[in-house]
Amino acid sequence: MKYLKFSIQLIRIAFSVLYYGGITIISPNRKKIDYFYNTAMKWGRSILRIAGVKLEIFGLENVNPNENYVFVSNHSSLFDIPVLQYALPCNFRIVYKRELEKIPFFGYVLIKSPYIGIVREDGKDAMKGMKQAIEDFQKGASVLLFPEGTRSKDGNLQEFKRGAFMLASKSQKPIVPVTIIGTNSIMPKGKYKFVEGVVKVIIHKPINMPENANKKTELEIQNKVFEIINTTLQENKEL
Repeated sequence: MKYLKFSIQLIRIAFSVLYYGGITIISPNRKKIDYFYNTAMKWGRSILRIAGVKLEIFGLENVNPNENYVFVSNHSSLFDIPVLQYALPCNFRIVYKRELEKIPFFGYVLIKSPYIGIVREDGKDAMKGMKQAIEDFQKGASVLLFPEGTRSKDGNLQEFKRGAFMLASKSQKPIVPVTIIGTNSIMPKGKYKFVEGVVKVIIHKPINMPENANKKTELEIQNKVFEIINTTLQENKEL
């Protein structure tokens, strides 16, 4: 019975990806500021419902849906994307590794979406992505980055890369730390099976980047954000 249930869930998830991905590809409105966000939010809700993932969101009062932020989150599971797509109340763009565009169908949806693809090892390409993010701010969107660069294998927070904090410095947008708790238990990195469970999303208070911030300032903010997320993860290890 468990195998049958899981098989049905996989089929329904595949259908959801095809349905919402298809809408993204064919719609002439896909580049509009709110259209893609609303579609992606519905997709996230659909995936969580099918997979039996219950979401608990804390800290919504810390952000204004009409403001722009640099969201910075820990990353340990493929479920982080649908979780944040449904949980965050602000229209946002995700900065992703361009190698994901090689994934059949899903990669093509990414290309057609307003998400920002970069090659992290290519400095010029990363700067191009940063420029696009700043343009998206001007259009009214926020940006989400995973500063660890890749998913954590064990759920523990990995060392941060500097890109998100450079972006906050250049754009003068507040950084909002986000802690995801529970997705690693539902579907760890390297696993292709998932289990039902509860995921907590904690949206922390925004941190303003000082004007004329230099590399030292950016690193100080980076360490502060790391400490906020890491402390929250350690306090909630039972999940």
